[in-house]
Amino acid sequence: MALPIGDGIIEEYTVVGFWFESLERWANTFDADTALAAEEMAQAHAREKGLHLGVTGVFKGRLENVDGYATWVDPVAKSQAEMDMVVEDLGLWTTGVNRITASVEYKGKTKEKSWWK
Repeated sequence: MALPIGDGIIEEYTVVGFWFESLERWANTFDADTALAAEEMAQAHAREKGLHLGVTGVFKGRLENVDGYATWVDPVAKSQAEMDMVVEDLGLWTTGVNRITASVEYKGKTKEKSWWK
């Protein structure tokens, strides 16, 4: 079990999640002293890209991603257009309509940033 407080020993952690904006799957490996630190590094990476990351798991070690057949949360979808239809059919959101917004500060100015197109 990973300790919540760092012990100073740097290890590899694989963070797995998805982008809220597109529902694309995502995974990356970070060198950190705790699983929480690795997750925070993943969230910092997402903020740098201006995106929102939903973390679904943090695993000790470097894991090989073997689901290359599926980019999206729905593995049948092969394009963003197909994924758009899936999320609209499920009633999660409608493409082009802001149901969820987040306030984003950019160079001292605050503006609304849509979570979805």
